[in-house]
Amino acid sequence: MVSSLTSDQSGLLKSVNKIGGNGGSNIWDALEATIEKVFLEKTPNRRQAIVLLSDGFDDALQSIYGAGSKTSFGHLLESVRKSDVSIIPIYLDTEYKDFCGNNGVSGIPCNRYRQFFKRARKTLDVLAEESGGLMYQANRIEDLKSVYTEVLMDLRTIYSLGYLPTDNISVGVWRSINVEVVNHPNLVVRTKAGYYAQ
Repeated sequence: MVSSLTSDQSGLLKSVNKIGGNGGSNIWDALEATIEKVFLEKTPNRRQAIVLLSDGFDDALQSIYGAGSKTSFGHLLESVRKSDVSIIPIYLDTEYKDFCGNNGVSGIPCNRYRQFFKRARKTLDVLAEESGGLMYQANRIEDLKSVYTEVLMDLRTIYSLGYLPTDNISVGVWRSINVEVVNHPNLVVRTKAGYYAQ
């Protein structure tokens, strides 16, 4: 980790400039570490969100540059469900430029890569959906400024709801939830898929 949570923008820029490396990504390991280490302590009355800029292509989906994450997607999904963190992926499309533009990589044809990227996008979408977030898309680096503006606007339109269940359910049991806005079909509600009873 190159920086802890901070509002020091110049310090963040210096930290970002220290990041090096190339090749594949262990996205699932990174998200798991962020949930466990960065958001270890809950902060009442404060929204916790991870904004992830990625093409979603963890090498665990298809070993290209390495073996990929040690964290399985199923384990990451359970960590997301147990946390209060919203995952907000920004899908940056690298499919054609990095993989299909050169007739494939490592001898794997472009159409196979399209399938890998389809699976990668699906994992990002599932993480967002399970955590009450929303996946955004940027086709080019130049699109990021407007996408980040949209993310910030959406983060400002969040409400907290609470309820007391009428039935007694054992601690640790998964409870699905569904929130609807009555008589307002034009409004879309995004919530976590559920929670573990405590």
